[in-house]
Amino acid sequence: MEHDHVSKLEAKIATLRKAADEFASQDGYDVLFRIIHQPGWTTPAEFAFAVALVDTMAGAANVLVQAKSALVAASRAVGQ
Repeated sequence: MEHDHVSKLEAKIATLRKAADEFASQDGYDVLFRIIHQPGWTTPAEFAFAVALVDTMAGAANVLVQAKSALVAASRAVGQ
């Protein structure tokens, strides 16, 4: 029974890692860098939306980094 729980958690961690790898992939960011440098790419209002979204994504990424560190630290502390 205990192994089954560990297997389920391991699968969830693997899924999380895959999502994190996809988020960190340079491909989409490289495309964005090309797009935003095109003349007339956006209006000031659209620019504000884009900046807000990027700020939100960066904040979420930072929270995930902190959560990962806390999870690893707490997992190491179990059983000590």
